[in-house]
Amino acid sequence: MLRFWSVPRGFLPIPCDWGGVLARRAPGLGLLTIAVLMSLPGAVSAQEGRVSGVVVDARSQQPLAGVQVAVPELQRGVLTDVRGRFRLEGLAGEAVTLRIVMVGYRTVTQVAQVGDQSVQILMTEVALDLEGIVVTGTAGGTRSRAIGNAVGRVGVEDIIRQAPIQNVQGLLSGRVAGVVVMPSSGMVGTGGVTRIRGVSSLSLSNEPLIYIDGVRVNNDPAGGPNIRQGRQVNRLNDINPNDIESIEVIKGPAAATLYGTEASNGVIQIITKKGAQGTPTLDLNVRQGATWLSAPESRIESVYGRDASGQVTSLNLLEQERLAGRPIFTTGHLQGYDASVRGGTENTRYFVSSDYENNTGIVPYNWQTRFSARSNLQVTPSERFDGSLSMGWTSGRTRFAQAAAGWGVWDQLVWGTPRTREGRTRGFLRATPEAAGEIESYSNIGRFIGSVTLNFRPWQWFSHRLVVGTDVTSENNSI
Repeated sequence: MLRFWSVPRGFLPIPCDWGGVLARRAPGLGLLTIAVLMSLPGAVSAQEGRVSGVVVDARSQQPLAGVQVAVPELQRGVLTDVRGRFRLEGLAGEAVTLRIVMVGYRTVTQVAQVGDQSVQILMTEVALDLEGIVVTGTAGGTRSRAIGNAVGRVGVEDIIRQAPIQNVQGLLSGRVAGVVVMPSSGMVGTGGVTRIRGVSSLSLSNEPLIYIDGVRVNNDPAGGPNIRQGRQVNRLNDINPNDIESIEVIKGPAAATLYGTEASNGVIQIITKKGAQGTPTLDLNVRQGATWLSAPESRIESVYGRDASGQVTSLNLLEQERLAGRPIFTTGHLQGYDASVRGGTENTRYFVSSDYENNTGIVPYNWQTRFSARSNLQVTPSERFDGSLSMGWTSGRTRFAQAAAGWGVWDQLVWGTPRTREGRTRGFLRATPEAAGEIESYSNIGRFIGSVTLNFRPWQWFSHRLVVGTDVTSENNSI
């Protein structure tokens, strides 16, 4: 005997024994009626409008609990029970696409027939996505969601191909929210200060910590000789931008949790390029550019003074020198040449690069020459052990346009006077521009940054990481 329930929306189900009634009165008619009722769409939907099955681990064949099984287009989903079983109801159509998601397993997309009650889904364990990892100075990687603060990322390679980047601060400027790079004096070889989320102290350093491949390095923003406006060399710019794979900026109080109280101003993590398995690849880059003082006439106005009779007179020193064929400011030449090679096998990978720069500023005696080289090596002798070696060298010499206060060319221009126009200074403050250019302000730099990283994983759930590194800087400044 078959028993059906008619369930209109908003009413309680009422059992109706139509099969028994029809069978007693007209046996042939009862069988026909049952066949008709079985063929109705509502009856079929009630029997086949669901999909159920089990989710298991592909390797161990053990059921997985707490797996999300959903039909995205219908916005329906359930979680598997302790036996790995699930059931989706109220489905329409002949087939649906299931999306199965669980942390630590590869996402599965599978088509199931509506009405199938024995769907079996196999899930495979997968390593964590690298985009969800932040390489930190602590003993291992940290999940982005675990550090509790914002992490800004800069993909260096794409930026360098599209924009004229001079230094590392140029990579950061305007590309990470909350990171501000203060402008420098504009001379070749100088750099500004870096701030992450503003100033936090009036007396202590506000500079973020700098890490290169997991090793803390010198982040002094006040290197070089003590010239007009103070020391203006930022040690962050010693790093060649072409050797950098990516930059990660850790902001917020949680940076101090990972790196100590000194990281309260934030952390800048620089990750250099590594080798890659395959045929050696050679990259050659040539950079050419120019630098000039924009609209100097609007920046340097006339100077005033009284002549022997007491009348106020004016003098435009910039125009005077230009008409005499002695222009003070010129167009400087910026040039750089970079070569790198990367390659390796499954167990050994390498990256080697070198870079040479020769830049001239808006006055001929402001120039910089610099050479840098880098070598990175990764070795993986077994699945449980791997190691990497990172070495970088920078050497250079910079001559600055300014000297001690009162003797730079800018001081001679803005503090000149018409009273000495006919004298040996031609109206300038203390010296002519060519005499000011004879004052030499130099900075010589030699810097080595190296690190060794060893990773040992005796078991899948237990690993060791050892990082040893050094940053040795030799700086010689003179005026």
